[in-house]
Amino acid sequence: MALTDKHGYENRIALCYRALGQQRRDKNEIYSSREPQTACIAQGKAHKQCEFGSKASLIGTLSSRLITAVKTFKGNPYDGDTLEATLSASESITGKRPKRCYPHLG
Repeated sequence: MALTDKHGYENRIALCYRALGQQRRDKNEIYSSREPQTACIAQGKAHKQCEFGSKASLIGTLSSRLITAVKTFKGNPYDGDTLEATLSASESITGKRPKRCYPHLG
């Protein structure tokens, strides 16, 4: 029996079949049917070893606390690899590149 995409459900059904058929160590696991881009992000803490979501980075001004850029990343990239992309996003919005950067270290 073929499934028709009468109401736009074909992608959701395919996602469900993919989630049901996944194995424990598969790459690109499905953690949420409503948010398929959700990733497992390791925390390294004894009480909370991982969280599920997307990695986000934001830049704000130190004096006025105004957020000038927000960027989300697929998967779980290393934090140091997200800085340049976020700085570039801020520069494209404000027209200025920050002179100093104070990353959150923990």
